[in-house]
Amino acid sequence: MITFLSLIFMFLPFLLGVKGEEGGFAVSSMALAMVITGIVVILVYRSRAKQLDKILSGENVLAIWSY
Repeated sequence: MITFLSLIFMFLPFLLGVKGEEGGFAVSSMALAMVITGIVVILVYRSRAKQLDKILSGENVLAIWSY
């Protein structure tokens, strides 16, 4: 959600007619940084979630502990 909103904010200054020198470049740059960060977070957490699903499903289990 934040990644999608940041993507919108990246183009918002130019759509509203805000000049780059008046802060348009700053808003776009920060939004670009948030988009890149969001994409990296999505990729990392997706791989972690797939690994957790494998662990919880019991695939390739080497050992089982019971208490």
